[in-house]
Parts: sequence; structure tokens; C-alpha cells
Amino acid sequence: MNKNSLLCDFISGILGYLKSGNSLKSSVKLLMELKNASGELVKLCQHVFNGLNEGEKLSSVLNGFSSKIPVWFSSFVYVAEEGCCLEKILDFSLQILKDKIKTKRKILEESAYPAFIVFLALCSSFAAAMFFPMNLEMKNNFFKSMFFAAVFLLSSFAFLFLLSCHFFKTDKILLFFKSMAFLKESSIPLLQSVDCSWEITGGEKKLEETVVNIHHRLLWGENAQSVFDEEFEKIGVKICGQMNSSVFFEDMACIREEKNRRIQKVILGYQQPVMICLVAVYLIVLLKNIIVPLLQGGIF
Repeated sequence: MNKNSLLCDFISGILGYLKSGNSLKSSVKLLMELKNASGELVKLCQHVFNGLNEGEKLSSVLNGFSSKIPVWFSSFVYVAEEGCCLEKILDFSLQILKDKIKTKRKILEESAYPAFIVFLALCSSFAAAMFFPMNLEMKNNFFKSMFFAAVFLLSSFAFLFLLSCHFFKTDKILLFFKSMAFLKESSIPLLQSVDCSWEITGGEKKLEETVVNIHHRLLWGENAQSVFDEEFEKIGVKICGQMNSSVFFEDMACIREEKNRRIQKVILGYQQPVMICLVAVYLIVLLKNIIVPLLQGGIF
């Protein structure tokens, strides 16, 4: 079980018990005692339950299980402990995790059909090489041509798959704006919201640097609107609207999400037709360089 799936099961389980009126400690215990709970989930619940029993805060307990718990989630829980509703934080965190899992699933689903076409083309050409009546020299030539054509086809598929991964991967800038919107709605101060949202940008070096710069400049008392405008402009993100608006970060998240949706629609629209064309080229190359000469030579 990967990190996202484990944490998703943990949060959804805890949320269900909390909404039923149980305390946090009781919720963790009930989840731990579920018959169908995975071994990793039970281990996590046991760790959390022991920490809560010793009087530790949930955020501290989670930090001690960092191999399975991302830092951003611990930061969000810490914010909840400082005055925000824990259930709201868990709901928001669960949505983030579900979006990540959904994104990975979508990449695999969209790549399944092109992969099947490639597999079918390779199997067909291999079957042709095995069962067509050819002498040894012709068969060697056929396999040689098939090898280079197959390398081209597989390389093209790999390129399209990586392209899909790039454009369908989790957008950390979008997550940052969503996080800021949620924390502002929860009445968390701007500087603390930036600190908490910074954790969610892990893995994006330029964005991390941008958020760190925003934190330092806000700490020095600079105007928030100017800080966000200037720092995000450095990474090619145009800030729209005024920060004094109650829906400023929500609007930025919507703009970013719509942009991503348009790009993904274009990628999806071209992926399968392009792959079909490449498979056609692969088969035509084999037909032209091998089968046609065989036909002309009267082999069949």
C-alpha cells in the first residue's frame, strides 16, 4: 500500500467515526480494531493511539511516523489544533489525496488503449514472422526491420506516456492556491497559511523558492499584493484580482484548474489518434520493406 492510499484510508476512517460523535482517541481505536484493516493501517493507528494515550498532540504523533505521513498533512493537523476544526482539515486533506489517486488512475486508463494497440501490432508482426513461409535470410531481414520499427513504436509510446504524466501530474501551484483558499476561509492568518501551504509544494523547487520568498517578504512587512504579484510572475504565473477579495485564492485556483483542464483535453484528444497513426506507420514499414518484396518474388 502506497502513502496516499494508506493516509486516505486512515483519514476516511477517522472522519467517519468523528462525524458519528466519537472522540479522536476512540476513533483511532475503533479504526485499529476493524477486522478488514490492513496491517500498515493497524500499525499506523497503534502508533497514533499510543501517542495520544501519552498526552501528545496528533500533529506530533504524526511527525513521528514520517515514513508514511507527508509533512504537509502534519502541518494541516497542527493548524487544526491551533483553532481550526479538525473535521474540516481532514475533509480537505482527504480531497487532496483522492485527487492525487484519481490523477494516477486517469493516466493509466488513458494509456491503456494505446498500449493495447501497440501490443497487438507487435504480436501481429511477430506472428507474421513466425508463420509466413520465408527462408532464413528473409526471416533475418524481417526480424531486423521489425526490431528497428518496434523500437520506434515503443519509443513513441513512451514519449506520449511521459507527456501525459507531465500534463496530468498533480499541479503543486493549484494545490497551493487551494490550500491558501481553504485556510483563509478558515480564518487562519496569511503568514501562517503561507507556512502551512509551503509544505504542500514539496518537489517543485521553483515553487518552493517562491513560497519561501513570499514568507520572508511578508515577515518583513511588505505589501502582500505586491509580494504575490512579483514572486509568482518570476515563475510565469499571473496573479489576477486583489488580495483584499474574500475569494482571491479561490479565484486563482479556479483559473489554474481551468487552464489545466484545457491542456489535458488537448492531450487526450490527440493521444489515441497519434498512437493509431504511429502503429499504422509501423505496419506499413514492415509491409513495404518485407511483405511486398516477398509477394513480388513469388514466395507466396
